[in-house]
Amino acid sequence: MEVGYYYSMHIEREQGLLPLETLPEELRVSPAEQADYLDRQGILVETLPGNSILIATHRDTPDQQQTYVDSFLRVGYYDDPPHLMGITHLGEHMVFGGCLEVPNFEEQQRRFIYNGYRIEARTQPFDVTLQLQASSGLTNPSLGIAAGIRNLASMAYQPLIDPLRMSYEKQLILDEYWMRLPSLPWHTGRAIAEALFAADHVLQKIGTGDMESLDRITHEDLIRHVDSYFTPANTMIKMFSDGDRDKYEPQINLMREVWNEIASDHKGIRTRSPDFRKMSKSNMLDASSAYVKSVPFNKNRVCVSTAAVYDAGFYTKESFALGLATGILSTDAFSLLRGSGIGYAPFVNLANVPYTGTFTVQMGIEVDKSRYQELSVQLPTVLKTLIEQALADGLPARRVEALYNAYADVPYSLNGRLQYAFDGLRIWNQVIRSEDIEQSYRSVTDQDVASWLRRFAEEPGALFIVGDI
Repeated sequence: MEVGYYYSMHIEREQGLLPLETLPEELRVSPAEQADYLDRQGILVETLPGNSILIATHRDTPDQQQTYVDSFLRVGYYDDPPHLMGITHLGEHMVFGGCLEVPNFEEQQRRFIYNGYRIEARTQPFDVTLQLQASSGLTNPSLGIAAGIRNLASMAYQPLIDPLRMSYEKQLILDEYWMRLPSLPWHTGRAIAEALFAADHVLQKIGTGDMESLDRITHEDLIRHVDSYFTPANTMIKMFSDGDRDKYEPQINLMREVWNEIASDHKGIRTRSPDFRKMSKSNMLDASSAYVKSVPFNKNRVCVSTAAVYDAGFYTKESFALGLATGILSTDAFSLLRGSGIGYAPFVNLANVPYTGTFTVQMGIEVDKSRYQELSVQLPTVLKTLIEQALADGLPARRVEALYNAYADVPYSLNGRLQYAFDGLRIWNQVIRSEDIEQSYRSVTDQDVASWLRRFAEEPGALFIVGDI
């Protein structure tokens, strides 16, 4: 049985990161509806010392013992000074740099195993996200996660004040950066950002930094940056726990205790409120010409792709249909290219411009240098043929049916319901109810999905040619 409780909510922000008007009207709720939803779902919303927001819930399952803690720290490489790119990412590494590293991590994503729980941290344009998980293998997850909760907010964590450790973490970050350099799709993404956005746009930045910018960062620079941004006032926490209630309550109390300890050290530091208005401004892509970029990596290979920009909104029926359509391309239609001999590693990327309703859809493939001119001419026709085949095979109807069946067979998990409430409060200062999201998803028809596929076929966007040319 799911149990929980609701605390009278007091959030000392007049609005969220974005105005409420940017949230679809059908997802907005009155204060009374919000209180009723939180109470029914057993979701706790509490303002911690330092103006941090805690959102938590619990499930009474004696046979399971798991705890998940997700944190959003409202600082990202958007906040990096131009001459110190990578300083936020370095701060993320340093705060959690004492954990045992698991090899083969991807750029801006690190996995740790430490004291019986798993940590994953990532630096994004506007957020440092952190996930802690204590598994059922522990006798008491609240003990296993205690150190992680303390490190989450600790701005005096030992590796942070150790200059020798900083040099080590810089090298790890450079390893991440160098791992990306041979990737032609990554360079193509950079080329698309350069064509779409102004030079000072956050998506023009390289969040990891490079050798020159990282070398400029001094120990004093890092301490000053962390003290300004890695603060309780910039933190929101989501916690989901199952097991006995007497193991859930100590975790909540631990949160309060830790925040009481650290809030006094950060008095007077205001909550960061970035200006997102510049985010939605982008240039038009010229579909009649090709964007060409030469990169000195991956010799004798060229990535040929199309890229188009669409405005589908936040949590809208259109955005859900767009996601289903690109899913059909990546898992079904483009699978026909694999093994066809046309090229290597065909891909479809759907990317959202952070905190906007703008999406970019990129479809492409790597080819031998000797064939890129030929494929540059053929690619729009190849894509159109694949999409027409997907429509003829009835894939939109199958994908929508699978979505309906998924909702019928597996109702929203407690953690899923908590996530929508968390995202709503984090972005709009208002919960998003899972039943409203489900209703929006269920309103998507196969015709909606097919409409997006036809649009991809008829308007593939601009051509990008990136590689050894």
